[in-house]
Amino acid sequence: MLDQVRRSHLLAWRDHLVGNGDYRPNSINHRLQFVGAILRVGWRDAEMAEQNLKGIVLPNPDDNDRGAWTREQMLKALRALEPNTWACWVYLIGLTTGVRLGEPMAARVGWFNPKTGMIEIKNRKFTKAKKLHCMPLLPCLRGPLTAYIECRSSDEYLFADAPRPSNPKLRASHGASKWFGRFFHKHEIGRVFHELRDTWIEAAKHSTVEKDIWEIISGHSAATVSDRYGGKKPDVLNKSNETICKFITEDAEIMAEVNRFVGKGVPASSEPERQAFLAAGLAA
Repeated sequence: MLDQVRRSHLLAWRDHLVGNGDYRPNSINHRLQFVGAILRVGWRDAEMAEQNLKGIVLPNPDDNDRGAWTREQMLKALRALEPNTWACWVYLIGLTTGVRLGEPMAARVGWFNPKTGMIEIKNRKFTKAKKLHCMPLLPCLRGPLTAYIECRSSDEYLFADAPRPSNPKLRASHGASKWFGRFFHKHEIGRVFHELRDTWIEAAKHSTVEKDIWEIISGHSAATVSDRYGGKKPDVLNKSNETICKFITEDAEIMAEVNRFVGKGVPASSEPERQAFLAAGLAA
């Protein structure tokens, strides 16, 4: 009964979940917060004194065994993926925006706005926080993506050839997640797709971009009453993302693979010509 629930009960449950080893700290904390919210509503509705539930969650909930991709791992994946395919595009978008896999997989052709250079998620159910979100593309990707989707209807999937679950109850990213898992295993890359998000966020933390801006781009910010740009103008988000992504755009070898990905062959002649080509691609 509600009047018999004590703080010690939740602490014992928390310790039991930790002891089982089945859940990560974040998962345990989500359960504690959810149950705690239900209990508070019950106590309030029943006009009972609320128990003190502060400090019941585990410390450092963001700690996990995931990490950023290394430069060598990025190059290995980039060299193995087929150019101008759904997989290479989704990989690039994940690497350069820190987005969750489900968003580009759910995106339609009409959600890409060439004027702002963004893929705008127009349905809240496809974002984890159930709020509008956008993915600012690097300048070197906007033209090639426009060409990639040319002559296709606006309501068609942006990446129509990607594997999709036949079961409507499964998430749009289900098939793609399994595909990337097999691909990374085949090429002996000890990473998962979601760690591209950790890679981008790690770069954001060490950049000059303010936290509230990079959290808008990554989708970590709270829902606002403004628009899908989180209260910031598209040009601000684009410039901020370009600053964050310097770990990619200022690496000539990685950019050579990026340009190959999107159908821009990189000259294999002298290094000055190579650098000039890359610079032109970044300015496009």
